[in-house]
Amino acid sequence: MKKPICLLLSALMLAGAFVFSAGAVDSASAGVGEKSIETTTAPETQPAESEHVHNWGEWTVTKKATLYANGEETRTCLDDPSHTEIRVIAKIAEINQPNYSYTYTGKVIVPIFTAADVNGTLLVQGIDYTVDYVKSVNTGPYTAIVNYIGKYDDIDNVSYIISGAKQSMTVKAKSKTVKAKKAKKARQKVKNAISVSKAQGKVTYKKVKKGSSKYLTVSKKGVITVAKHKYKKGSVLKIKVKVSASGTINYNSASRTVTVKIKIK
Repeated sequence: MKKPICLLLSALMLAGAFVFSAGAVDSASAGVGEKSIETTTAPETQPAESEHVHNWGEWTVTKKATLYANGEETRTCLDDPSHTEIRVIAKIAEINQPNYSYTYTGKVIVPIFTAADVNGTLLVQGIDYTVDYVKSVNTGPYTAIVNYIGKYDDIDNVSYIISGAKQSMTVKAKSKTVKAKKAKKARQKVKNAISVSKAQGKVTYKKVKKGSSKYLTVSKKGVITVAKHKYKKGSVLKIKVKVSASGTINYNSASRTVTVKIKIK
């Protein structure tokens, strides 16, 4: 009886060992080919606040520039009035006047000048300044008043002078004849020997002694006199005459010299 019992116990022990071995194999095979993955959760990020884009209003002058001080202008964000910007208005520079003297033309003369700020930016007439002119036609000193407006607030002036113009006077001499027979008896008057045109002012005549015959004279009105003398027929007498125009308020004085020939026949 002991032998069958021993066999039964051996069989039970083998069956338990097989079950244990099979469980171990299953556990081991379950890990073959698998990777261990560690996962982390990213922290939640808050969306960045977008940068504010200003909706700027128009620039407004808060302090006007002058000849002696800068000005200012500001603008405000229409969406957030707490945001403002300020920029400088450069002060006015001295007027640049290339020419102080002009010549009479018979028309109104407007002086040439430029206005700018101290940075060299040109100012625009009608926007940045206006000019009060005197109708300067005749000779003399004048002053134009420059009134700064808009972003600017000041007054300046432009002084200039109009000088007299040159005359375009022309003088021509004509040859004249005098009969020897008449000149022997009395002095002879010769008119219209000199013609003058485009003269401005009073015209006068004066003999130039050098190069003139001692027998000829000229009056202030241009009449030539041939002295009483016994002249040889065919001879020619000459007189140099200086013709002067006194000028006017708008024209300078002028003079021309001509030579008049008197033929004796």
